[in-house]
Amino acid sequence: MLRGDIKGALCLFRAIGNTERCEQLARNSSLYRGLQKVSLEPKHFAIFIHRYLSSEEPDKAMRFFCAMHELGFRGQPWIYSLMLNTLANADRRDLFVETMKRMAASKIPLSNEVMRVVREYSQTSGLTRGSDPRKHW
Repeated sequence: MLRGDIKGALCLFRAIGNTERCEQLARNSSLYRGLQKVSLEPKHFAIFIHRYLSSEEPDKAMRFFCAMHELGFRGQPWIYSLMLNTLANADRRDLFVETMKRMAASKIPLSNEVMRVVREYSQTSGLTRGSDPRKHW
């Protein structure tokens, strides 16, 4: 994970909670001994999402964001506003829309900050036609 191996990090995250897979990893490397005792939480994903957004690598942040939702986790409201705000500032409409779709699919409540970011970006990008982005999800 520290070397930027996103695929390996996501594989590791997916293994956590699967005792058999954790034991298999521990047999292959002593680095993974005790992995079955780890409890994966959204904050583990948030660390990487924040890191990659801060280093202007939104595609990598999106991979962790998607994996978080695929594993059934929901983040704190700040991670959604950070994600959308960063994508809007980078004018990454593709990832912005994908983030909104994943939020809708996961039934993430829209905070005031998220609504503000969506409204501002939609006004400048033509993302929506109305003033309330929820109508377009």
